[in-house]
Amino acid sequence: MRILTKLEWDKRTIVVAAILILALATAIRFYHIDWTFSSNGIDEGIMLERAQMVSRGYLPYAGLPLDQAPLSFLIGGEIWGDVVLLRAFAASLSVLAVAACMEAARRIRGNYAMLVTGVLLALDFAFLRETRTFSLNGLSSSVTAISFLFFVIYFQKGSRTMLVLSGLVIGIAASMKLFGALGFAGMAFFLGVELLRSPRTRKRGSVDLALMSASAAIPLILLMAYLGPSEMIRGMVLDQGHRAFEPFQKLGLLAYFGTNLAYLLPLAYVRKIWRLGPEIRFLLCAAGVMLVFMIVEPLMFYHHLVMLSPALAVLAGVCVSGLIVRRNEQLKRISPHDGSEKGFTLWRASMAATTIGLLVSSGLAAYGIVAQGETTQQVVAKRIAEITGADDWIVSGDPTISAFANRQTPPTLINLAFRQYPDITLDDLEDGILENNVSVVIQAYRLNTMDGLGDFLSSHGYTIVSRDFFGYGDDIAIYTFNEQVEPLTFYVRDDIVSSLGLPVPA
Repeated sequence: MRILTKLEWDKRTIVVAAILILALATAIRFYHIDWTFSSNGIDEGIMLERAQMVSRGYLPYAGLPLDQAPLSFLIGGEIWGDVVLLRAFAASLSVLAVAACMEAARRIRGNYAMLVTGVLLALDFAFLRETRTFSLNGLSSSVTAISFLFFVIYFQKGSRTMLVLSGLVIGIAASMKLFGALGFAGMAFFLGVELLRSPRTRKRGSVDLALMSASAAIPLILLMAYLGPSEMIRGMVLDQGHRAFEPFQKLGLLAYFGTNLAYLLPLAYVRKIWRLGPEIRFLLCAAGVMLVFMIVEPLMFYHHLVMLSPALAVLAGVCVSGLIVRRNEQLKRISPHDGSEKGFTLWRASMAATTIGLLVSSGLAAYGIVAQGETTQQVVAKRIAEITGADDWIVSGDPTISAFANRQTPPTLINLAFRQYPDITLDDLEDGILENNVSVVIQAYRLNTMDGLGDFLSSHGYTIVSRDFFGYGDDIAIYTFNEQVEPLTFYVRDDIVSSLGLPVPA
């Protein structure tokens, strides 16, 4: 306990500890980020391809079909759609999110809470896994965390400037992925709860709620003015409303909390910590709104759950810090020789849960980082780039290959996921391939289920090129955390095969 006591009072030690935590968060996010041990299925590839097409002049919705909020792709287009730069952008935002949550925890409950929060969020496997990729969920979650800090400062200081900043930032989060609106819903729900708790502040609270709502709407209004309101509403909302409810996906909650056992503490002690202050009530409202949505929404994937991480990390930091302080006080009152164990059971159980969760998360992260290597997508993409020109078109069932090769994909054929609306058909594929004189078609993932695609390609001037020609990567970590990349079948236009003398299967 001497170390913890020192951390409570020695400012230099606290600053050094905070810097080390942020350095750890940065290191594990940026280490070989080009290899990244998790490609998030094909989702990241789709997002990367869209960013690259925006960099080539395509506008979201009008020229580029889009079933998401547009801001991430507009930013990605400004970064030239470069895979590594986009991943680095996402990782940088996540480090800022860790810092923002640490500062929020410090303001709420002091130095212990700040440091515990930092460690939990830095090593949170779901958050780490998602923020090492160009993931809309990771981007939106990170920006939401920053807005939470502004909201905490607003409530502590009564600063409407901070309230406006919080609203603007949460509007940006929603403009990156609509899930960011859950953060706004949590803020609005909290303000509503506080209005009911204190009628004397009802007038000010109503004005603040309106001010925050107007601020949050600004980014979305500006984007609608640029891209068209009906197009944005259809892409962000209406194209998401067709998905069937899949209850077994809710088991992802078990995986999420299994790797972050400390996040269960604020849910277990919700009645106790609710009374600790308005900032705690706010974070509980925000986490509660998000958790309920994750349970009731039709589709819920593990990567969606990163939206929960910032609020739960701060709350868990508050819980653990409170237990540390309480135990220190108990140790001062209890003689080390009296054998008393009363009051320590809760401490031991909570610390065990926190420690086990950190070990699981950090163990998974360490394996992913150490085991990763140059992926098959990267190896294949290099070969694709060698046999095609910068303006050639390719179609890939694994869009990460297209992104690494930096080749164009027909906009209607970028999203080849199993779940989309309207669903892709063989006719759509055939039309897109013929209209754009596609140079290479890589049959993988969804395209492996398209009966008749191979026959169509063979009868329209495409030849299968030997798989070995394109090479293989080191996918050990990918196989652990994602669907494996293989099988891949490569159809190359006949004129390219003959001019380059590409090998074909015997």
